[in-house]
Amino acid sequence: MPESRRSLTSSSRRFLTGTPNHCMVGQRSHSRSCFLGETAIETSSILLSKMEYLMNNPSLRKWDPRRAQPLDVIPQGQEIAELATVARRASGQSPTGALDFTALCRLVRARPIQARLGGANGGMEAMLTPLPEDRFGITVDPTPRGGWQRIPVHLRKELRRHRFRFRVGHELGHTYFYARDGDRPRRHLFDSPEQEEFCDAFSRELLVPIRAARRAAPTPDGLLRLRSTHDVSLELAARSLSAAQPNLAIGIWFGGMGRGERLTPQWISPNVSLDPPDLAVRSTKWIQPRGQLIHVASA
Repeated sequence: MPESRRSLTSSSRRFLTGTPNHCMVGQRSHSRSCFLGETAIETSSILLSKMEYLMNNPSLRKWDPRRAQPLDVIPQGQEIAELATVARRASGQSPTGALDFTALCRLVRARPIQARLGGANGGMEAMLTPLPEDRFGITVDPTPRGGWQRIPVHLRKELRRHRFRFRVGHELGHTYFYARDGDRPRRHLFDSPEQEEFCDAFSRELLVPIRAARRAAPTPDGLLRLRSTHDVSLELAARSLSAAQPNLAIGIWFGGMGRGERLTPQWISPNVSLDPPDLAVRSTKWIQPRGQLIHVASA
């Protein structure tokens, strides 16, 4: 087992009880840590291994991110789902419903705003800023690459909201790697490609919990309902459904609105061909106002 994936019971207990773990800034320890504040739990894993515990333990609703130790290494897999579940419950929200970012940002003491950061030209899409009084500022540029002019007018408002929500969730993921033991949060684990991947996965799990995606119908209409009920983009809903039900073949194509125009893949699961399926197939649906073709079927 790789060194960074090992866990030590003593370090786990230190973190879960809120006691110092003496890890050097930016250093990968042999232990893994969990953002659960002062919840004392006897466990041999760094993060809780049973989702049932998270669902049924009311003390987790008292979780305070300002009193928790920062993460030492990057969570993976089920650990990400557990972190997102704790964050949802601690901010007084359903573990599977649509997410209210206002409540979660209030808990973390983060204030999200929109501003131009150069996203249209491939620049920065969001920025997390530590502030005095143990707060964070989250600045998001929801502009897609290439600018808004390439997006149909009737889709811009929804796309702006979906991109903003996803990027806020991503930046909230970064707060797990900050120590909050002074007036201003300070970085405990420096950024890395692995941390960026975690923050993307954490945001997806916040927005569409895997438990909700597992209950979704394995059909195009089921995918559309998941997207609608959780207020996310079609692509994010498709990624979540694919992760929760890996036996499904899922694909999204766009274009084809003009005569002779070919459909272009937007996102497809690994078990789907790049070529769009025939519209006559029952598992395929054309979304006319959006110019999107979606396919959901058993692989």
